[in-house]
Amino acid sequence: MEFYYLLTTDDDINKIPKKTDDEEELVWISIEDIENQNIKPNFIKNKIHEILNSDSILHIVENSDKEN
Repeated sequence: MEFYYLLTTDDDINKIPKKTDDEEELVWISIEDIENQNIKPNFIKNKIHEILNSDSILHIVENSDKEN
């Protein structure tokens, strides 16, 4: 399971933590660069702007993300 957060900061991106308290790695990706990253689920790459600008809940199911 992965979690994605929209982060707005006035600080230098290098000052933002890169690990959780449990030592899990945090990777910060700019909105503009999401389409070039290997993130899951796949739909985020194509739907990020719709997700961020929508006033309603989006329900998306993709067979490519299901494990056999």
